[in-house]
Amino acid sequence: MKKFNFSKKFRLLKNFQFSSVFKDPVYFFLKGIIIFGKKNKFSYPRLGIIIPKKEIKLSSNRNRIKRVIREYFRLNKKDFPPMDFVVFIKRIASDFNNEKIFFILKKLWIFHLCFFQIYY
Repeated sequence: MKKFNFSKKFRLLKNFQFSSVFKDPVYFFLKGIIIFGKKNKFSYPRLGIIIPKKEIKLSSNRNRIKRVIREYFRLNKKDFPPMDFVVFIKRIASDFNNEKIFFILKKLWIFHLCFFQIYY
């Protein structure tokens, strides 16, 4: 049975972990979703999510979007390169349904995968 868990080792938890991604990142954006990425020293990808209250007011919308992002990452992490990713959400993304968020995430992570294969 494959492991599809999202344990702490796959998360960016500390401020310095987020800061390291923002120093010289590779990033792609599409329709209000930005994914920053940077190669890490581990053999697995890690994820951090930033959804400012200033951008998306309702906590229910912020939590829904976070759930969708985590679920997408959890199901597809085996395909991701060993990078640290930070997903940043803009205001426009609050109107998207779950399927649209999945579709945008898929496109953005394909860009990261292609970039990783070419440059690393």
